[in-house]
Amino acid sequence: MLEAFKTQDPNGNGQADEVPLSGSIEEYGVRPLSFLMNGFAYSDDRTYLILNDGKVDTVANKPEWKEGLAYIKDLYDAGLIDPGAFTQNASEGFKKIGDNADAQLLGAGAGMHPAIFVSFPPGYGADYDAIPPLQGPNAGYASYLNPSVSGATFVLTNKASPEAQVA
Repeated sequence: MLEAFKTQDPNGNGQADEVPLSGSIEEYGVRPLSFLMNGFAYSDDRTYLILNDGKVDTVANKPEWKEGLAYIKDLYDAGLIDPGAFTQNASEGFKKIGDNADAQLLGAGAGMHPAIFVSFPPGYGADYDAIPPLQGPNAGYASYLNPSVSGATFVLTNKASPEAQVA
């Protein structure tokens, strides 16, 4: 799909001006790294932590993570990922690509909703569809749930000791 955005002039203006994939570093759910990496290893978009046999572990030092990074680098080297996707904020960089007045330039955007990278209305938002998570080489894929209070999960219980209840 990304190669088609780059080579087949989907906006029909006769120029190879499309940006196959972009994103931002600004907020949850707009980083291309997590969307692409979840085909290889679980990525929660921030902490890169997992539970492994009941113990907290990182995914960033696993072979699957390294394989995912190599894949993303290949996409980047082929010009299929916007260099700004790893440095720009959503409003000044990412959305400028999506809202280009002359022609639609953005092929795909990492975003929880198209309004992050294109304006509604008027705009190009209706031209974007959600796609399923990337399926990696070992048939793995994941999507992550961003809890409303990241990293601050709690349980109410009446079984704790008085000391633990205060903590």
